Amino acid sequence: MAKLGQYGHQLHTMTAQEVLDVGVEHLLTQMEKSEKRDESNSICLYDGGDVCCGAAPFIKDEEGFSFIGSWRDLVFQGWADETHKDLISELQVVHDECSVDNWASRLKGLATEEGLVYNGEII
Repeated sequence: MAKLGQYGHQLHTMTAQEVLDVGVEHLLTQMEKSEKRDESNSICLYDGGDVCCGAAPFIKDEEGFSFIGSWRDLVFQGWADETHKDLISELQVVHDECSVDNWASRLKGLATEEGLVYNGEII
């Protein structure tokens, strides 16, 4: 399972396939949303302590990180490189908007949409 900021400083050298592979392995190993809940709603977090968002491994600097918002906003604020921003945005959508039970099938669909190879669990 990848950690917050683990690949942020090398993102600009990674291929789309490598980004997808990291995201797939991370999410399918973690199998838990990174979120903060209260009695009325939940908010997805890049950094949830022991778990993190599907996009979180690609953040440049994890120290003191508390940003909440879209990947594109994060890039605009300088917390992340814009390399593969659309693909990483989709990894964030899988984490934030899909049920954990549907992650594998959605990630496989994302690989197909992007013309990449799905190297995750068999579904």
